[in-house]
Amino acid sequence: MKYRPTVLNIASAIVILYFAIGAIIEETKPDAQGWGFLLIIIFVVPGIIGLVIDGVLQKYIKSYWVINGIELAIVVVWILIMSQRVY
Repeated sequence: MKYRPTVLNIASAIVILYFAIGAIIEETKPDAQGWGFLLIIIFVVPGIIGLVIDGVLQKYIKSYWVINGIELAIVVVWILIMSQRVY
């Protein structure tokens, strides 16, 4: 299959960029407490895992619509898990 951007690919790139920039901003504050590195570990690693999952799915599944359906389900589940509040 010819490479095309997919749902998980775009979502992973957004997560990596968003939290990498957030970590840089957090570390450059004058009162930084070292939370930037923790942001990278917690959120950039799942973004990289999402890119790996996307690569595997594109290698083994030839239908673009099936790949996007599977990846949309993965993204929705991840959003639901990350949006849960623990009190």
